[in-house]
Amino acid sequence: MLILYNASGEYKKDVLNWTKIYRLDIDGKEYTLSNNEIVEPVHVTGDDYVGIVIHPIDPLIRALSDAQVVVFEMLPPSAMTYAGWHSDFASGRDKYIEFERTCHVN
Repeated sequence: MLILYNASGEYKKDVLNWTKIYRLDIDGKEYTLSNNEIVEPVHVTGDDYVGIVIHPIDPLIRALSDAQVVVFEMLPPSAMTYAGWHSDFASGRDKYIEFERTCHVN
């Protein structure tokens, strides 16, 4: 699963240089991604985008299938601030579930 984040200029450089922790907050419950879940750490994916590639484990997949709100965070070692986004996941949940079903079939 590719997760994208819009970042440019110095901010993009900071995200690429300082991100050490990846976290999803799903309906108020935090899931810090393990090294086993991170297939490809933060990298440039376009002129104004960075992304990470993850392979979520089953508890995370179950949480996403029921999610209303998802927050993605890329944090520096201090974990005091983050780069990321906040999404009303409820409106796109059906597309996510179909995507998951397709991935598990293949």
